[in-house]
Amino acid sequence: MGQLNQQTENKLKVLPKQPGVYLFYDKEKNIIYVGKAKVLKNRVNSYFKPSTKLATDKQLMVKEINSLNHLVVDSEEEALVLEAILIKRYLPKYNIDLRDDKSKTYIELDKTSIKIVRQSAIKKRVQGKHFGPYRAAADAQQVIKTINRVFLQPFYGEFQLGLDLQKLKKKILEHEFGQLVKKIKLFLRQDYKKIIAELKAEMDILSEEQKYEQAAKYRDQVYSLEQIKNQSECKKKEKFFRKELDIVKALSKLKESLGLDKIPLRIECYDISNIQGQFAVGSMVVFTNGEIDSDQYRKFKIKTVFQSNDVAMMKEVLSRRFKNKWLKPDLIIVDGGKPQLNSALSVLNLLNKKIQLASLAKREEEIFLPGQKESIMLKRNSSEFFLVQRIRDEAHRFAVSFYRDRHSKQLTKTEK
Repeated sequence: MGQLNQQTENKLKVLPKQPGVYLFYDKEKNIIYVGKAKVLKNRVNSYFKPSTKLATDKQLMVKEINSLNHLVVDSEEEALVLEAILIKRYLPKYNIDLRDDKSKTYIELDKTSIKIVRQSAIKKRVQGKHFGPYRAAADAQQVIKTINRVFLQPFYGEFQLGLDLQKLKKKILEHEFGQLVKKIKLFLRQDYKKIIAELKAEMDILSEEQKYEQAAKYRDQVYSLEQIKNQSECKKKEKFFRKELDIVKALSKLKESLGLDKIPLRIECYDISNIQGQFAVGSMVVFTNGEIDSDQYRKFKIKTVFQSNDVAMMKEVLSRRFKNKWLKPDLIIVDGGKPQLNSALSVLNLLNKKIQLASLAKREEEIFLPGQKESIMLKRNSSEFFLVQRIRDEAHRFAVSFYRDRHSKQLTKTEK
């Protein structure tokens, strides 16, 4: 077992006998594992009992554990949802089974290039060559921008970091290039302490040689890296998980308010956008575990309805959606009132799809459910109210954006 401090050992003794999620950290305060429990006290303590038989990977994990944290929820189902949210957000190294390997993003660095790659494109990950994973490609792109700003622009202002490092290698000394790659690797490993120490040493040498202009560039590098280091440490210390807990509570309350069979982990929302039937489009947005899942969004050009008829258009969109082998939603929300609800229900019945369904009318934010005459009004300013509103607004935004794009392209063709 890793060297647990006294505070952490005390935490083990006072863990509650309630459902929740537990998190294990290494000595650098990185989350290395997230797990769920029906009874937190029993589950977490089981890892540290000699009588417990652990799989090989879990034995390795326990040796790395330096500290732990836990979050209490109201049910085992809420614990399952919270676990999934935390794993997706923080990508703990020992949650192998629940990660989507194909979607993980890495930065690949070698002597000739630096690039963003998907797990599915890597035959074998190599330590010192592949760094990550990153939660999304945008996160990896931000890291590359930072490398460009901190390591390249101060010294090689005309060189913009791309996929080909060979261009830079031809312009500078081999030793200088090797040192640059070494520094970038340290940065990607987040070994800020070591790289800052090396830069300070180089800065001191340049100052002694009275090369003040070059020394100033190293000073600026050190300042930038110290800022990044401090931000990283603050993020590791300030993980109270309030946002994640709020999402779980909103989903749980939504389940209760709508009388759903289970917490809706995948919610699909549909909206129609057109003006008098012209350039009509439909949108499908997806929220997974209560958060935007833009990779799952879909656009539909309306093909069979030629007049202003949102109800018929909604029917077409849903019919086409279920011709595809996409993931099954736990809840479908359609924008509109009872007519849109009945249209969507007719499609689900025709295709024999048993999926929870609701419609949301904009005027009073009423929710209509199949088989119920009276609408439901979620409590204003409640977490579930804001969640449903956000999902509907996102579907509307996506539909309007697609409509404007289609309309604009048609106008451009006409002008030509």
